[in-house]
Amino acid sequence: MPPPPATPLPPIIYTRPRPPQRIQIVPSDPTWRTVAFPSVAARLRAALGPSSIIAIHHVGSTSVPGLAAKPIIDVNLIIEDSTDEASYIPLLEAAGFMFVSRDPAWSERRYLVLVEDPPGDERARSANGEAEYGVSVGVYGRADTAHVEDHLRLREWLSDVEGHKGDREAYVAAKRAAAEAVARGEAEGEEGSLTDRYHARKRGVIEEILERVYKSGE
Repeated sequence: MPPPPATPLPPIIYTRPRPPQRIQIVPSDPTWRTVAFPSVAARLRAALGPSSIIAIHHVGSTSVPGLAAKPIIDVNLIIEDSTDEASYIPLLEAAGFMFVSRDPAWSERRYLVLVEDPPGDERARSANGEAEYGVSVGVYGRADTAHVEDHLRLREWLSDVEGHKGDREAYVAAKRAAAEAVARGEAEGEEGSLTDRYHARKRGVIEEILERVYKSGE
């Protein structure tokens, strides 16, 4: 007997259009970890107050030493209840973050991006006025952090430069291929924003690596 059809996942609910991002893979910059992330974490603590925050994690490729990446500081913010939007979204918006989406299927994540720097905490900018790095924040509740665990395990696995060199190289190759495909317009017609399409095209490699991570028990 064939298995029953999978139940469709609830769609991402966009609260406003996702700001455009350049899909560009650049060489690793150690200041992503030593300067940029601590600055973002401090901004989040100042906005919400330390008692409201359970944990702040630097995840994604910019958190991995020596790994080429999009210059986006990806942050996982753990609070008591991500669905209690009134308790934190206005505070984060006042601190320069834009509330972009709700994702019921992704551990009830709320997704925000940094769009405005408050006086005295400006990001460095290039000659054309663009911030040298972007910031995305995924907000998760205490009770559902399975995806956060994936992010942390992937970060630690890929940080093993010698032990997991093959996976590091495969992941960077997948990111470059996805970025090039999006730039060439090959993702036209696919669902979501350009950034969503980029992530979808490299998701298979991430899932393969995570399977090895969990089988290893590391």
